[in-house]
Amino acid sequence: MTIGENNSRLLHEQGLTELRLRNCLSPEPFHIRDDKKHIELAVIDNCEPTVQAKIFAQRAGALEIDKPKMDAAGFYDQLASGEMQQAVQLSA
Repeated sequence: MTIGENNSRLLHEQGLTELRLRNCLSPEPFHIRDDKKHIELAVIDNCEPTVQAKIFAQRAGALEIDKPKMDAAGFYDQLASGEMQQAVQLSA
């Protein structure tokens, strides 16, 4: 509310040019929320369709980003022991 009041006062007292200048020098936030993971819908609409699908899937709980899909330590052990050396050399 106070942002709008300040903008209204500034527009009335100093004009549109001053309001635009102040907004360029210190832009207003897209949103004021407690949720740090919230993304404004206008920002999501500007993303590619694959990114939009990923965001909506993550919100629906169908996508788990935090949990790794593989055992990294086991993969490293296989590389170090030589089990996957031949596969790595073929791909390189």
